[in-house]
Amino acid sequence: MQNALPLDIDGIATDAQAAMAGLLRRDVRLSNPDLLKQWNRNYVLRLDAAAAVALASFHVRTAGHGETFQKLRDEAEGKRHLSIRERQPAEFRKLLLSVRKAFTSAGVRPSRGFAEEYEAVCDRLRNPGPFLTFTNGDIAPTNVFFTPSGPRLIDFEYCGYRHAFYDTTWWRIGLPLPDAAVDRIDRAYLDGIVGLFPTPPDATALYKEIASISAHRLFWCLTWAFEDALREPGVWVDDFTLRQAYTTYLRAFITVAERADILPAMRSSAQSLQDRLTELWGEADTREYNFPVFR
Repeated sequence: MQNALPLDIDGIATDAQAAMAGLLRRDVRLSNPDLLKQWNRNYVLRLDAAAAVALASFHVRTAGHGETFQKLRDEAEGKRHLSIRERQPAEFRKLLLSVRKAFTSAGVRPSRGFAEEYEAVCDRLRNPGPFLTFTNGDIAPTNVFFTPSGPRLIDFEYCGYRHAFYDTTWWRIGLPLPDAAVDRIDRAYLDGIVGLFPTPPDATALYKEIASISAHRLFWCLTWAFEDALREPGVWVDDFTLRQAYTTYLRAFITVAERADILPAMRSSAQSLQDRLTELWGEADTREYNFPVFR
């Protein structure tokens, strides 16, 4: 991949094998939350990068079989189903008013051009091009396990053929990881998906895709529990509060959109909302969150 730091995939595989051998001696199975709470940070980064490589391999191997999957599903259930690639952008489009309401509730207006960029994100969800692969759809930390034989994904309730990068939002608009960790996992995954393309795209093109799908995830999140977060800090998971989650996800989207130089209206809207929430909630409720292993 051009314009990216080199990454030794074989080295990651070797690291993972060594780490898994340690697990084998203990005869344990660890989920990502287990690791993030109590393990050595270098060990965690090695395993999460190994999981990203495995995810990339999964996406490459399942690309190009969407029509077959849809046909088998329709035949099994005896009726035509809308694919998740058709359904997801349609649902997201309907949420635009709810997203605007979230901004209004915080006393902020989306920037001029927001609606047009929102529609462009819907279009990218509907037409992912070479990024159309089979996805897990819910790679929450509790659905990623590390075993002596390698990383394992569980819970395919929301699986389907959609943009591959939907699965990658878990380490950006999901887990509040440090930038260095996100960068390492990104590089592991992106170098692993080069098989999707006849000619590997450069890093800028890939990050434009990441930013677009991250935009979907971020603004979709605003329709979940944002009103609750305005009333009280709340709890997202463990000691990670709702307020920290929203400000963390806003920062993450702004960072990747700036890197890709894309979606300026969405980016400025996110920045305005981030500034407003910092003003409303104060530093204590909007400080950057780190899992215990990264503290």
